[in-house]
Amino acid sequence: MNMPPLSNLKVWVLSDGKAGHDAQSLGIAEALGAKVEIIPLKMSKWGKFWEYFCLKKAYLSLPCTDFPDISIATGYHLSLVNRWIKAQNPNTFTVQILPRGSSKHYDATISLAHDSPKPFKNNIIVPLAPNRITPQKLESEGKKWAKKLPKKTYPSPHLAVLVGGSNKHINFNEEEAEIFAEKTLKIAKKHHFKSIFITPSRRTGKTQENTLKSAFKSSNLPYFFWDGKAPNPYPGILHLADAVIATADSVSMVSEAATSGKPILLYGRSEGWKIGKFSTLYDFLEKKGYLMDLQKALISKKLPEKALPLTVNKKISGFILSIYTKKTLS
Repeated sequence: MNMPPLSNLKVWVLSDGKAGHDAQSLGIAEALGAKVEIIPLKMSKWGKFWEYFCLKKAYLSLPCTDFPDISIATGYHLSLVNRWIKAQNPNTFTVQILPRGSSKHYDATISLAHDSPKPFKNNIIVPLAPNRITPQKLESEGKKWAKKLPKKTYPSPHLAVLVGGSNKHINFNEEEAEIFAEKTLKIAKKHHFKSIFITPSRRTGKTQENTLKSAFKSSNLPYFFWDGKAPNPYPGILHLADAVIATADSVSMVSEAATSGKPILLYGRSEGWKIGKFSTLYDFLEKKGYLMDLQKALISKKLPEKALPLTVNKKISGFILSIYTKKTLS
């Protein structure tokens, strides 16, 4: 019995609308070479209560027919949906990133080292969050955005700025945005960056975005500030950048920057943000020479050197394929 090509299989990526979660799931699906159908799932008003008792009441709608060959999901809440899909159709191969509970509830799981996961045969532990950044995507998007952001208007060296936002532990308010912009501009001056490319996230907030825009506008540096409309410049900007500033609230953003191989300047850790277990990842990247705290970069003569792209997608996809092949051919 031969295993069918993954391109012939029906693959779902469950989406809770969180950009970081979607990027992780889609990154793995793309690394597998699969054609993907995204299944959007929106919680009902009392969904976080109902998910413990009746999953159908927790979501406005759940797919109930034509279950896929493979289902991929990321995050605490969607892990329950993945388990539900497995219960409805035991033949569906479930892949869960950041699993909830034991890995035995899924066919294959991916855990991040900073979560201190328990070892299971079907669980792979990686230091970075999987993502959609690949050398091919960086190069192709870099060529596109080099035309939209020409060096005549935006001279090099370029500084990319990846801005996250508030979460339950961090308050990225207007005052914090002002401090962040001030330090970013100091970095640009000290280390001789000639242009700045800024990409906010969904969590940044309009007030904070306006604060950042005002600060960069008042400087003498050419800058590009993404307005959130398609096309997304993110991979192109990572390719064009000579260094990247990223806020410490997002493991996904920092992982994507590491995947590009560009030096990372981290804002938030030295500023006293409550980043908890994320420090495990940032310590790892710092020891590997990929990352430096932004506060340290303000007094340092040199920034981290460009490094080989750090990626986990190939390792994860190989792990998943080995388990899938065994189950399919058994």
